[in-house]
Amino acid sequence: MYANIDAERDILLSIILFPDEYSIYVKSLEEKDFTLEYHKNIFKAIKKLVDDGKKVDVLFLSKDIPDIAQFVESAPVPAVSSIEDYIKELKEQKIKRDLERLAVGIDRSLKKGAKVEKILSSITKYIQNLDIETEAELLKDIAMRVYMELEQESKNKDKRVRLSLQPISDLARKGEMTVIGARPGTGKTAFALKIAYDLAKEGKTVYFVSREMTREQITKRLFAKISRINAEKFIKATLEEQDWTKLADVLTELSVLKILVDSKTNYVEDLYLKVAARKDIDCVIIDYLQLLQTREKAQTRDREIGIITRTLKMMNLDLNIPIFVLSQLNREGTKEPTLANLRESGNIEQDFDNVIFLHNKEEEKDEEAKEESETLEKVGMRKMKLIIAKQRNGKIGKYDIFFEPEFMEFYDVLR
Repeated sequence: MYANIDAERDILLSIILFPDEYSIYVKSLEEKDFTLEYHKNIFKAIKKLVDDGKKVDVLFLSKDIPDIAQFVESAPVPAVSSIEDYIKELKEQKIKRDLERLAVGIDRSLKKGAKVEKILSSITKYIQNLDIETEAELLKDIAMRVYMELEQESKNKDKRVRLSLQPISDLARKGEMTVIGARPGTGKTAFALKIAYDLAKEGKTVYFVSREMTREQITKRLFAKISRINAEKFIKATLEEQDWTKLADVLTELSVLKILVDSKTNYVEDLYLKVAARKDIDCVIIDYLQLLQTREKAQTRDREIGIITRTLKMMNLDLNIPIFVLSQLNREGTKEPTLANLRESGNIEQDFDNVIFLHNKEEEKDEEAKEESETLEKVGMRKMKLIIAKQRNGKIGKYDIFFEPEFMEFYDVLR
């Protein structure tokens, strides 16, 4: 067992002998930090006095620990200046004990054939709470908490996080996962960056995963979007003198936005652990699904995608944050995509709460669409169709939106 009995003893002695200076440290300790039953009992007695607002004193302690005077007299005087180091040592030993229990639990689960995503869920709970015990909660307590949350949300309804595109303004809901499907060349990444930017402007911390572009390429797209400088200038490095003033302002704005860009993570399991470990992530955006991998063996790519989406859903529920995942659709056909386009891609339709499609209307063959496309092209715009094919807590529908490729920007109305 991982333990440091001397450190346990010296912490307790420090608090008993010098209560005015060290009683404050009781709040940073738990009974689980101690391993000897006798030390646990002493700590419980000390904590009881502190919680009751009484001074830690041998006389008071003797009511619960009759031989406390003998304990104090027989032990060497601790180096009180080191109490913080002692506490750190106790916490580290406690973590080692928990990790040992976690390892045993993982080993047992693997031998029983448990799913990888369920094991990851247990690991995530440990990382978040430093406690691998799963606790059920009484319905009455859940109901009261939900009631209070609803009451608070009702009072602050004008403060809810909203996305700037009206059809999906209310889609960044906690615990929901949204897939954004589109064929190549429809501006998926620009659409995802718009969501990231909207949330970051609201003070949220966004974890943006891109396996298609480097961090620098993603940042250049944000530069173009915010500065309204032609994106090609960043690609070809042809920025002009007047552009640099705009860029300086953009740099100031980006410096306060909390967008983390990850272009290195390949495996969904690694992503799960990285996001869970930070504890401050408000939303995850992934560009794009088909470029993620899983460490679990799968016989087919369809099966592999299913494992990835289930793992993402587990992360979504465990961390209670919105997750947006881009998904590549094949180039075949020019018709509007439907849920049928997802049925051969693992469990996408089943695992995601919301399904959105971006459709390029320029692909449609009718003359009216072609004429409209030519007119819009003159002002640098492209008409797109935003299709909400599934929404667990809202309406489905089709909406016209406009894409401005030059500045990597989307609008709900023509500008």
